Amino acid sequence: MITVAIGYCPGGCVSSATEITLHTYHYYEGNNSTKPGYYEGKLPASDWDRISAEVDKIDINSLHTEDTPVADDTWIEVLIKSEGRITHLKSVTYKKMPAKLMKVINLVLGTSKKVKLTKSDESYPFKTTYQQTNIVVKPKFAPVNR
Repeated sequence: MITVAIGYCPGGCVSSATEITLHTYHYYEGNNSTKPGYYEGKLPASDWDRISAEVDKIDINSLHTEDTPVADDTWIEVLIKSEGRITHLKSVTYKKMPAKLMKVINLVLGTSKKVKLTKSDESYPFKTTYQQTNIVVKPKFAPVNR
């Protein structure tokens, strides 16, 4: 399983979450979306194989990210479940996400354009912090005293 979520985004991009397994595909679009809501679909096996092969190239245990809120950066979160273990990576920007993971992230984010999505009447419980805490609007930060 791999999940990629975009939380707050200062440029008006769409907050979203995508969760993919070999047999399931769940997608969510939130703020700034032309089609907000929850969707389901089926990712072609060849795309799943390509994503899985890229994940296999990464030593997941060596990945670390920063989790420091910054008001003018996109918030991104990745969960990878492999061999019964979940690796949870939160970062503030793409730049702070480990470079070796970026190919996987971009592959996952590109899948929503390939999958025939069907709108769901029910919400899907993504395991991302961004969905659980609804961090899809501009956060309020305390003023910095100088």
